Amino acid sequence: MSGPGADENAAVDAVYTWVDGGDAAFRAELGRHRAAAGAAGDAAGAGPDRFRNSGELRYSLRSLLLHAPWVRHIHVLTNGQAPAWLDASTAMVRVVSHREVFGEGGALPSFNSNAIEMHLHRIPGLARRFLYFNDDVFLGGRVEAGDFFLPGGGQRVFVQDTPLPHDRDTGSTRDRSCAYTHALATRLWGQPPSSRLLPAHAPQPYDRDRLARLAMLLDGEFRRTASHRFRAADDLVLAVAYASFLTEAPEEAGRHDRVVLGDPSPEYRLLMLRGNLIAEVRALAAIHRAPPRFFCINDDLGSAGRYHPVLIAMRAALRSSFPRRSPAERPPVAVRTLRGRGRTAGGAVPGPEGHRLAAGVRPGEAVTAPRLSVVVPLFNKRAFVASCLDAIVAAAEEIGGADIVVVDDGSTDGSGELVRSRFPGVEVVSLERSGTPARARNVGAARAGGNVLCFVDADCRVAPDYFAQVERVFVATGACAIGGWVDVPPDAPALVAEWHLRRNPAADGPSRHVDGAVLSVRRTAFAAAGGFDEGLVTGEDSELCARLAALPGGVVRSGRIRAAHLDPPTTFRRFFAGEVWHGLGMFAVPFRSSRDLATTATIAHAVLVALAAACLAAPLSLTARAAAAVVLVGAVPAATVVRRAVATRRLGRPLTALALYECYYAARLVSMLVLAWRSIAGASRGRPAAGEQGRRSP
Repeated sequence: MSGPGADENAAVDAVYTWVDGGDAAFRAELGRHRAAAGAAGDAAGAGPDRFRNSGELRYSLRSLLLHAPWVRHIHVLTNGQAPAWLDASTAMVRVVSHREVFGEGGALPSFNSNAIEMHLHRIPGLARRFLYFNDDVFLGGRVEAGDFFLPGGGQRVFVQDTPLPHDRDTGSTRDRSCAYTHALATRLWGQPPSSRLLPAHAPQPYDRDRLARLAMLLDGEFRRTASHRFRAADDLVLAVAYASFLTEAPEEAGRHDRVVLGDPSPEYRLLMLRGNLIAEVRALAAIHRAPPRFFCINDDLGSAGRYHPVLIAMRAALRSSFPRRSPAERPPVAVRTLRGRGRTAGGAVPGPEGHRLAAGVRPGEAVTAPRLSVVVPLFNKRAFVASCLDAIVAAAEEIGGADIVVVDDGSTDGSGELVRSRFPGVEVVSLERSGTPARARNVGAARAGGNVLCFVDADCRVAPDYFAQVERVFVATGACAIGGWVDVPPDAPALVAEWHLRRNPAADGPSRHVDGAVLSVRRTAFAAAGGFDEGLVTGEDSELCARLAALPGGVVRSGRIRAAHLDPPTTFRRFFAGEVWHGLGMFAVPFRSSRDLATTATIAHAVLVALAAACLAAPLSLTARAAAAVVLVGAVPAATVVRRAVATRRLGRPLTALALYECYYAARLVSMLVLAWRSIAGASRGRPAAGEQGRRSP
C-alpha cells in the first residue's frame, strides 16, 4: 500500500488496539491483578468477558483494506500478543507493545483502554494523520482521506446524536469517566454542557501533533489516567477530550467540522449484542444486505462464551461480508508437490466434498491445506471440558472454522449436558459407557465430516494457533498423521512439570508414538489403518501410531502444535494409578516393534527386581546386599533418566525424575502381573484375556 502522496503530512496510517482475552497467560495475569485491586478491579468491570476476542479484528482489517486501500501503515497496539493469522512481517503491518509507548510511565500491564489510548501519539513511526479503530468497527463502503481530513490541516469529528453523560456519581465506570472528562472540558473551554455529544463508534481521525499538544496541556490528567491499571471514574476519556479540544479550544476554533451521525442511517450503525437472538440476527442480516459506511458490532453479552448463538451469527455475517483474505493476513498454505517413492496403502478413497485423497501421500501428489474435523472423547471431565472447547472454538476460528464432535462416553457428572447447554453449535454424540476411549474416538471419527481428524482430549486446552499449525505441518511434511507436544499449566507442581519435560522430544521429526490428546490423522490413512483398536482399555494411540508409521508419509511430531494438559496427576499416588492403567493397554500389544523400548525396559526391570530380591537372600553382608539391591532396582530407571535427558536435551531435576521412573516401572510391573493373572484366569475359562478382546491385527 502507498499513501496519497510522498509528503509525510499527506500519509494516513491506521491504529488498532487489540487484546485476546482467551489467552491463558493473559487471563492468569488479569486474575492476579484483579485480586490485588479488589473492589476497584470489580467496579471497573474488568472481568474476563470484557476482553473477549471473537475474531472481529480480522474482518475489520479486511474492511479497511478493501474500502481504504490508500492507508499507508497499520499499527496494532497490544499487550505483547499478536493474532496467529496476522502477517506482521509485511511492511504495512506493525505490532506495537504497550511497553513501547508507555515507556517508564504508567501502570503495566494495563487493562484500562483509557490509559492505553493516552499513548497513541507515541507509537514509533506513526504518520501525523491517522485513523483510530477499535477492532469491532468496520467500513461498509468506499472512503477517501478527504472524508476524514480537510484541506488546510483541519479534520472531521464524528459524534452520534447522544448527549454525553454528565452525572459523575451514577452509571458505569465508563459513563462516569465520560462525565468527568465532560466537566473538565467545561472548566477549560466553557462551552454549554448540552452542546457536547458522545463520540461515535466509528473510525476516528487524529492528528498526532495536536494530540501531543493536548497531552502537554493536560499532562497531569494523562499521567493520572495512565497510572490506573483498570478503568476509573476519574479517567480522562481521550475521544471526549480530543473532540472538545478541536471544536472548543480558541486556537482550534473554526478549523474542524463536527459531523453528527444518525443511527441507524446509511452512514452509521451501532449494533449492541445483548443476547436478543432473533432481533440481533435480523440486524446483522440487514447490515450484510445494506452495509452503512461505518458500523460497529459491540459485544455486550457479558460472560457468554464464544459459542453463544449471537456470536456465531456475528462471525458468519462478517465472513459473508468480507470473505477475501487481506494483505495483512498470513498467506494460505501454498500448494506444494511432494516428490518421493512408494505406493499408497489402501489406495485413494473419496473424501468429503468429492475430494480424492490417498492414505498418505503419493509421489507428485499436490497437497493443500485440509478441511479439519475435531473429535473430543468425553468421560467425566465437567471441570475442564468448557475450557477445552472454548480453546478449540477460538483456534478453529483462526482457520475459518472446523467441525467439532464431542462423544460423551457415558459421563455421570453432567459433562454432556454442560456441552449441550454452553456450546449449541457443537455436535454431541451420547454413548452408553463403552469402557474404552478407542470406541469413543472411532464413533467421533465416523460422525466427523473433514478429511483430517484432529483428536483432542476433553482435559486439554489447545494453543490459539493449534489448527493453523496442523494445516501447515500436514502440507509441509506430507505425513499421514501428525502430533504435537503436551504442556502443563505454568503453575503445575514439580512432579508434573518434570514428567512432561521428559516426554516432549528436543526436535521435530518422524515418530512412532503421538499422544492421542494431540493426534491428527488424514481420514484415508485412518481408514487404511483400521482406526483405533476398540479392544484396548488404553494405549490405543500408541497401537494406532505403530500401524500409521508403516504407511507412506508416516507419523511426524512437531513442537509448533501444542496443547496444555489441564488435569495431570499431581501426586505420586495418582501418577502410579494412572501408569498402572496405561500399562494395561501398553502390554496388551506386546513387542509392537523391535524398537519398543518401554516394553523391553519394563521386562528388564522385572528381571533386575527379581535379582535384587535374590541378592537380599545371598550370603553377603547386610551393606553389600542392600547396595546390590539398590543398584539393581535403580538401574533401569537411572538409565531411562539419562536416555530421556539426552533425547530431550534437558536435564531438569534428575532426582525427581529418578523417583518418577521408579514409580513408573513399579506401576508397569503391576500392570504386567494383572494382565498375566487375567490371561491365566481367561485361559482356564476358555476366554481371551482382558485387553485382548476384539483386538485387530495391525
